[in-house]
Amino acid sequence: MAASALRSVLPTLDVWLAAEEAELHRVDELLPILEDFTGTAGVRLEWAPRDIDELRSAFLERRDGVKATLAAGGPTDEPTHLWPSGLSDFLSRKMQAHFSVRAYKLDPKQFVEFSADPDKGGANSPDDETLKPQKLTETARPLNRNPLTELIHIDIVNAQRHLGGEDRNGRLSRQVAKYYNKHLDFGLAPEPQDLEAIRATQSASSLFDLRLRSAFEGPLAEIARMGYPGGSDPRVVIRTSLQLVDGLTHNSVLRYQLGPDSDKADNALELPEGMNGLGYQNLVLMIFNLMLFRDGRHKIGKASSSSAQPGVAATLAPIHLVLVEEPEAHLHAQVQQVFIKHAYATLKGDASKHRQDLGTQLIVSTHSSHIAHEINFSAIRYFRRQEQSVEPVPLTTVRSLAGVFGNGTANSKFVQRYIKVQHCNVLFADGLVLLEGAAERILVPHLVSSHFKKLDQSYIEFLDIGGAHAHTLRPLVEALGIPTLVITDIDAATGTTAKKARPASGQGQISTNYTLANWLGEANIDALIGRDSDSKTVVSGSGGSVHFAYQTSDAVLRGGSVLGTAITSTFEDALAFANFDMVETMKESGLAKAFATALQGANKDNLDAVTAKLFKALSAGGKAKFAMDVLAAISETKPLRAPGYIHDGLLWLQGQVSQLPLVAGLDEATSAPAVSSAPAPGMA
Repeated sequence: MAASALRSVLPTLDVWLAAEEAELHRVDELLPILEDFTGTAGVRLEWAPRDIDELRSAFLERRDGVKATLAAGGPTDEPTHLWPSGLSDFLSRKMQAHFSVRAYKLDPKQFVEFSADPDKGGANSPDDETLKPQKLTETARPLNRNPLTELIHIDIVNAQRHLGGEDRNGRLSRQVAKYYNKHLDFGLAPEPQDLEAIRATQSASSLFDLRLRSAFEGPLAEIARMGYPGGSDPRVVIRTSLQLVDGLTHNSVLRYQLGPDSDKADNALELPEGMNGLGYQNLVLMIFNLMLFRDGRHKIGKASSSSAQPGVAATLAPIHLVLVEEPEAHLHAQVQQVFIKHAYATLKGDASKHRQDLGTQLIVSTHSSHIAHEINFSAIRYFRRQEQSVEPVPLTTVRSLAGVFGNGTANSKFVQRYIKVQHCNVLFADGLVLLEGAAERILVPHLVSSHFKKLDQSYIEFLDIGGAHAHTLRPLVEALGIPTLVITDIDAATGTTAKKARPASGQGQISTNYTLANWLGEANIDALIGRDSDSKTVVSGSGGSVHFAYQTSDAVLRGGSVLGTAITSTFEDALAFANFDMVETMKESGLAKAFATALQGANKDNLDAVTAKLFKALSAGGKAKFAMDVLAAISETKPLRAPGYIHDGLLWLQGQVSQLPLVAGLDEATSAPAVSSAPAPGMA
């Protein structure tokens, strides 16, 4: 196999480093010609076979053995699966034996800087062709060693911290200790010859306690600055539990003191470490890890001695990365926010004791909107899951949210404040629904849960940002690339005076809805009404699709009979026509009563007049109360129908999220019918 063909399927990672002239000695292995130094140096790490011929021979030998075994077993109708069934099955067990990381120099002249801010030059989209990895030549040879080993030091706090679980290590020690406890424990029924050992142990424990309290005074104070313990929380104290059996188990004990805050309170109530909540255990563990990483890098205390860290290079790596995986485990929302706000400060340490020039970068992976809430958008990297394709494995692209909202404009400030105040969940959603107002926010989620089961099982975020501001989220929607449904009003007005009007065909009306006019790109009412579903969808350059749902010509049904069609103006009157039989019997005050009065006596001949009455009633307001009245009126005999334009929009979103073709039949899409948005009467 040619090297280029093999490399096309091997996982690689390109790392680019910026270096000053004074730092050239650190990256000299990566520089082809010193005179051509451009300020950057690159290395490609490739996960590749150590020896392709050896891998081929090992696989074929094992595969031939499987074939011989199956042939010797004779014919059978029962399928027999022996390892390996193929090369991937072989590598599932033998990957480490045949693969390793190889490092290659990259050409600095081909480096293209990625910038989320178009004003700063460089590529501004992860899909930009200029960001594609540069190709290695057929004659490229790997470096003798990984040059990043001395450049980058990585510390990791893994998500699987085994809180509350049994430690799998030291099983033999526990068995010996168990025997001691049952048969040799000198503390049980002690004999005179045991007193000397008991006194020595207690004396050593007391002296050790004094040293530990002094040594841990600083770290425990740092934990207190992170918000734990609070006023009523048990305090963390370090106390030894030296017994003669400790020579076998080598365990020390962290305990939680509930009694008086006194070193001499021998009768203070203390609980074992495992008796506290998993959240606090996780918090304390992560903080201690961060302090351990920091003090190790700064050579604090015992770490200042080279003998304390055998095998560690005398020189510090210029780049220090601390990776924290999903710190939100077991932590309630407030503790998550406190941790992320103070974690980096813990890594930097006190300026009086820690060198501030020894930089550390903190990288946190999370699914928590509470953690995302506390982070500036410029620091967020969004992992976008790509749509299903012919690729054998799921694919993602990484997008920087820095510069997505522009450079400090009033619009960008509004969007960032709005998202930060309420809706960081959007960063973790499968789909997004932008809503016009309060009534939609109350009732559309109910329509989803009642009639769109597949959509209800997905992670959908609803944002009631209003038609006047929906377009301000456009940069974020396009950057995230998640399918987005914009539910908005058509907002018709007369073409000459732009006065608000009841929407109608053939009247030369325009839409004053900025989102429709500038994002969808259409302001003519006749053109908007005439658009089919496909022409209501916009695909951004990043591949994300946005569908616009607004009022069109809907069929009006009453008691199973079609009265005709009507062009509604808002969600409320569209909902009234879609649920005619429910709304006309409502007795509540306000908009519900006005709608009920307008619907009574409606027929095929006066439908236009009824539509006008509904439009006039809307001017009195009370939309949120109307939505609550409708919510209270829903019953098994009177399920809530979705207005046609909303039904079609949710159907589109369901198809996008599930990556399936749009569902044609109601039995697949909904559990209850919805009014069609087609001009002709009928059911979708």
